[in-house]
Amino acid sequence: MADSSERIIILSAVVLVIIVLLPNSGLMRPLGTVFDVEVEITTSRDNYTIGEGFTATVYFVNSGSKDVWMNPIGEVAFLGRSVNDPEPNAGYIVLDWPHAQLIHIPPKSKISFFERGFVSQYSGDFLITCFGAEKTVLILDSEFKGDPIQAKMNKHSYNNSEKASLKITNNTPDTITLGEYYEMQKKKGDSWIKVPEALYHPNIWLLYADIVDSGASLSQQISIEMLEAGQYRISKEVHSDTPREHIDTLIVEFEIQGLVNAKYDISVEEAVDIAVKGADPKGWVDIDAKIQYLDKLMDGTSIEKHVWIVSLYNTPRKANSGSVLRVIIDPHNGTVFESETIEWISTP
Repeated sequence: MADSSERIIILSAVVLVIIVLLPNSGLMRPLGTVFDVEVEITTSRDNYTIGEGFTATVYFVNSGSKDVWMNPIGEVAFLGRSVNDPEPNAGYIVLDWPHAQLIHIPPKSKISFFERGFVSQYSGDFLITCFGAEKTVLILDSEFKGDPIQAKMNKHSYNNSEKASLKITNNTPDTITLGEYYEMQKKKGDSWIKVPEALYHPNIWLLYADIVDSGASLSQQISIEMLEAGQYRISKEVHSDTPREHIDTLIVEFEIQGLVNAKYDISVEEAVDIAVKGADPKGWVDIDAKIQYLDKLMDGTSIEKHVWIVSLYNTPRKANSGSVLRVIIDPHNGTVFESETIEWISTP
């Protein structure tokens, strides 16, 4: 009986230890699956050369607010293949999770699940997959040096009278497709602000597309005539024509030094003459003329372009009250968009 009592005591102690340990180990928690987390595949770079080894890492990402526990995973398909290789170069990889422990992903965090090396003897896209997640890297010819798709302006600094062009060079083994469209942005402080398209897309055909073969280049004229002085950049999308088409966004910066020597068909003298023709020659005492970007006219009509603004003051500018005839003129053909008298009264 003594032996039986001791066995009961020892067994009870073991049960107590298990009860105590289970919550801390996660065994008392509901077990999740890989579908309860996000799977992310990363590599150190987005492109490599033929024959160059690289490592891909699979992460489990828990973006929720609760812990996720999963059973050990002993086998998984971690695949990698070139789209130009008819056979996959990797198959099922047998994993040995340490001591068959549960997989624990704390809230708002990620853990490294597994990593393995790859190497491709074919150029082009190399696709890596695991648990439904995908990662594509570009494999380049071994002699290639530089960016896979290169964007470069014909110079960095311009004034508005100069011709600007953007050159796209395709260093990839595949063809690429690009249209005429691009987005222009101007730097203001630490931010980049989109420039109104009317300033740089006067006659663009959005459905037009060019195909650039591997090793070839294409140049595109960039409209800068209506841009004011400042730092600018162009953002342009390029489509890679591969079995798994993807889009690259190219960014290139340049600067405009100002309107010095800008070529407008209507000079300041001609703009003033046009404005004066519609005014009483004895009705104004001061005059001002300048090129300025205008969003809309006084009646609300959208115009979104640079124009001559000629102001004919009927009274001195600093008078407490008075009026001014403001004439809006196209700087290229002399068309008068608007001629309006504006009155003002200054309160003491």
